[in-house]
Amino acid sequence: MKNLLTSTLPSLFVLTVLSACGGGSENTQEAPQTSVNNTTATVQENKEPSTQDLVAASDFDFRTDMKVEVTVSGLKSESGKLVFYHGVGFHDEKTNIYYPAYENRLTSMFALNGSSQSMQVDGNWEYLTVEWLPMDAGISEVYKVIKLTGDSSYSLKFE
Repeated sequence: MKNLLTSTLPSLFVLTVLSACGGGSENTQEAPQTSVNNTTATVQENKEPSTQDLVAASDFDFRTDMKVEVTVSGLKSESGKLVFYHGVGFHDEKTNIYYPAYENRLTSMFALNGSSQSMQVDGNWEYLTVEWLPMDAGISEVYKVIKLTGDSSYSLKFE
């Protein structure tokens, strides 16, 4: 038995190596040659524009932001704070109140009638939400929304 294993093991190894390497092909055709000049001409015809080919008008600007000013009036009390946010976080359809998206706070100011607040807004924003936080115990907070229409000034009336 031992003798049988020692004689067949090398034969099995040789067969495995020969079959793994595979045989060669009798076909000795060469790969077709392509013309380099034809390929170059085709690439130049289908050439994508590069940044050097792009031209912009001399007054072009990448900025989308603009400065707006919001003037406040009609506050029942001038003891408090106004907080400005961009966007709307939640709209309560029952009370028609637009609550701010608190993560989008822009700025705040003292609540004074006739005062105004300037701020930079993105041209892609649709709304500013304003939260009035009075410091008087008898008055509750008030929320107002301003639809941004591209104007540079807005009037906000609390009544």
